[in-house]
Amino acid sequence: MWRTEARAWLERLASVKLGVVLMAALMVLVTCCTLDQVRLGIFGAVDAWIRSWWVWFRIPGLARRVPLLPGGALVGLALAVNLAAGLLVRLEWRTRRAGLLLAHAGVLLLIAGEFVTAGFADEAIMPIEVGSTRSFTEHQRRFELAIVDGRDAARDRVWAVPEGLLRRGGTIADPRLPFAVRVEAYLPNARVVRGAGPSTGSG
Repeated sequence: MWRTEARAWLERLASVKLGVVLMAALMVLVTCCTLDQVRLGIFGAVDAWIRSWWVWFRIPGLARRVPLLPGGALVGLALAVNLAAGLLVRLEWRTRRAGLLLAHAGVLLLIAGEFVTAGFADEAIMPIEVGSTRSFTEHQRRFELAIVDGRDAARDRVWAVPEGLLRRGGTIADPRLPFAVRVEAYLPNARVVRGAGPSTGSG
């Protein structure tokens, strides 16, 4: 009895229609992620659309967010379950089916690799100029505000404000900082542009 019910559930999970819908959903998410790179940058858009369980929408004028769409992580997990169920139910484990088995296993491997990369990868760079040395790496996706006091010729005094505090906005007042920092706005994808400077009138 329980085997029959388990078989019926596996057949539902292995539905071809479900797989097509999930693939179409991934295509929509990838398209939206590509377009949203203008606003959030590459890594920000990937985190918001692909490496998240839900795509969140912030209500204008309010600090509250509501889920708008299932994220790439949720859709990818559902697709992995669909493909795994298909391997167990629909495909025959024979040599003449090797191509289909390899295709299913390959997509499963890609999805698993993305989950491992999103959860455990830590990427950083270490640019080293000719003739110089360096004992630290630079992270391209996590930022901080560095305040440097270089008045001492022997060494610099450095204070760092992490990105999480900058995102919250407002005034950052810590006794360890040399002064309070007021965040006017946090822009995740911006470029510093030199302004023309204040204009002076003749009269």
